[in-house]
Amino acid sequence: MSKALIENMLYLQDDYSMFSENMQSYVDPDEPDKLKNHLLALTQEFAGAQGNLSESMFIFMTDQLAMALFQIVNINMNQMILVDLESCPDFEDIRPYMEYMPEYSQGIMELINNHTKELTKALLCIYLYKNSQENEANVEAVTEEY
Repeated sequence: MSKALIENMLYLQDDYSMFSENMQSYVDPDEPDKLKNHLLALTQEFAGAQGNLSESMFIFMTDQLAMALFQIVNINMNQMILVDLESCPDFEDIRPYMEYMPEYSQGIMELINNHTKELTKALLCIYLYKNSQENEANVEAVTEEY
């Protein structure tokens, strides 16, 4: 992915930078499962907070929400190309291109109903990260099949 894309997305630069740096900080050749284990811990924390996400760190920290959702949400990478990302899209613009694991429905629906801005930014962080060539190996190492 070209750095120009994220440079044109002023609304997401800080959140994406924090998310990407956090993801990279857990990549350790001596501990190949470190990132996967951290994402799993955040996913479990998200699962436990379903129904009460308004009180959780996930609503206040987009990078942590994106990390928690990284293995829960699948984004149709080919279809997302159609979305104009220069100005922050509405959640409804990207909703058709995402699917999620059913066991996390309560949390996802809570985000959709009450925290669409945070959800949208987290999904865009995931999309950009997965779309980036430099992160390809990390994505393959932690992405599970649906």
